[in-house]
Amino acid sequence: MGLRRRLALALGSMCILIFAGLGLLFGGLSRERPRAVPEAPHEGVTRRPVLPDLFEEIGKVLRSPERGILPKIPLSPSIPSPLSTQAPPPETPPVRPFFPAFLAAGLVTALLAYLLVHRLVLARLLRLTEELRCISETGEQGRRVTVKGKDQLAMLANSVNDLMDALETSMIREREHATRLQALTNNIPGAVYRSRNDAAWTKLYLSGHFQDITGYAPEEFLGVNGRGFAEIIHPDDLEKVRAGVAESSRKGLPFTLEYRIVRPDGSVRWISDRGRVVQDELTEKTWLDGVLLEETERRRALEILGESEARHRAIFENAGSAMILTDEDGQIVMANEEFCRLTGYSREEVEHRLFWTAFVPPEELPQVLEMTSRRQNAPETVPRRYETRLTDRTGRHLDVIVCADLIPGSRQQVASFLDITEIRTVQSALEASERRFREFAESLPQVVFEIDLEGTVLVVSKNAGVT
Repeated sequence: MGLRRRLALALGSMCILIFAGLGLLFGGLSRERPRAVPEAPHEGVTRRPVLPDLFEEIGKVLRSPERGILPKIPLSPSIPSPLSTQAPPPETPPVRPFFPAFLAAGLVTALLAYLLVHRLVLARLLRLTEELRCISETGEQGRRVTVKGKDQLAMLANSVNDLMDALETSMIREREHATRLQALTNNIPGAVYRSRNDAAWTKLYLSGHFQDITGYAPEEFLGVNGRGFAEIIHPDDLEKVRAGVAESSRKGLPFTLEYRIVRPDGSVRWISDRGRVVQDELTEKTWLDGVLLEETERRRALEILGESEARHRAIFENAGSAMILTDEDGQIVMANEEFCRLTGYSREEVEHRLFWTAFVPPEELPQVLEMTSRRQNAPETVPRRYETRLTDRTGRHLDVIVCADLIPGSRQQVASFLDITEIRTVQSALEASERRFREFAESLPQVVFEIDLEGTVLVVSKNAGVT
């Protein structure tokens, strides 16, 4: 039932009931009193009071079947009178037409009240409703409802316009915020997402880079009938991902997970999922906010780097000479087994603990430090190969040939040490033997000389008289 019909029915019913009640009341009380037959007065007889008679007559009217509405209870106590048995029955007066008149007046009043309310209230309310419906259907945010007068309806219209102004301002701010958020997410080298914390991780929001990473359009995973993100996770990694998200939700900490996904063409890609479980304080619902980053190329580069490092490590470990890798400060980062054998230290005692200058004797240290500094600043001015001495764990000095150079693109140095201690010992022994032989030859009285196969004189004694 519409507003007009409800209002007309309410006003009509109210006016009819009011005027019908008035008609009943006035119609019942307007009956003429019965006229008594005049009698000659009797001596010694007392007349009944007038006021009790009036009460009794009102009671009869109200108890009558046509107009009466009260039970048959006397309104006043009966007063005995000696003349009551002698009075003839009163005549019933005709009823005056008050009830129909009041009923007609009620109908006219209801009609006039409805027309007045319709003009002053209903028409304006309907116009306001129609304007709001047009604004809702057309979506014209700048349109406002018409305000007429200064009464409560005008105040209501002004309030509606104020609410629409606030709504328009809020929508403008929301669009600006969405524009900034979109620009921010587009500049992130990954796909920003929001997911429900359900078994399928249904997506509520996905940025544009999602298709670049996964190969799927974001529309496939959004909406009521969208696919679950768990469907494209590699089956071998799905349980690991579930366990990681569950642990993050239990501890309230962010998570970083690396797992594989299967693209539409069947190829496998590695992604890094970084996010956290967020809970709404009012509804206590939880969802996942995070970003998906492409990890395939990085993992491939790490694999290549690992393979290269393994090869160089094998070369480093299996080289015939002692080798170390130092940082820019000279601290030993890596040392192979040959260096440990040469110095008598274990790998654990050397790596990240000792500087390589700790193995240089004090008398050799200034020269070594100068060459190291020049190699850092002007490597072309320093020879890559030179001789020096090292000190092992027992304090014994070792003669070594050092071959050092910078690693390209860094300030780390790699150095190899060739132990020439035995060569220097043999060389010293040969020099001492040659010196003794010269002294012995010069002490003989005969002429002693030595020539090679080509006839070149190598040694001649002093007794030969020649130089």
